[in-house]
Amino acid sequence: MYFITDGVPVEFRSFISQLLKTQGVPVPEKTVPRALLKAIATIGDAVGRISGGRIAAPLTMQSYATSAVEVTLDIGKAKRELGYVPVFSREAGLAEMQEQGASTSVGPSMPWRG
Repeated sequence: MYFITDGVPVEFRSFISQLLKTQGVPVPEKTVPRALLKAIATIGDAVGRISGGRIAAPLTMQSYATSAVEVTLDIGKAKRELGYVPVFSREAGLAEMQEQGASTSVGPSMPWRG
């Protein structure tokens, strides 16, 4: 598996917030407490075990564990094995998305925008 980025570390939430803004989608300000997510994941695992896997939990401890940490992608393998060199900076890519989002009707017609 290879990760392809511009090579500059960025917090995931920050990047997604910037990405949403390019399309005119408001960034949610509210967060769900980790303790609540952990409780839901614990219950989800129990329901999955009790049902013999017939009921799929919306959140499991495995997915909770991987989503509860900040992730930084490393492009070292792509550089070493593929000779990958970033072409666009994140800022340039986001600026292009902003420009394209403003010139199309896709952004404003998104069903979740209300």
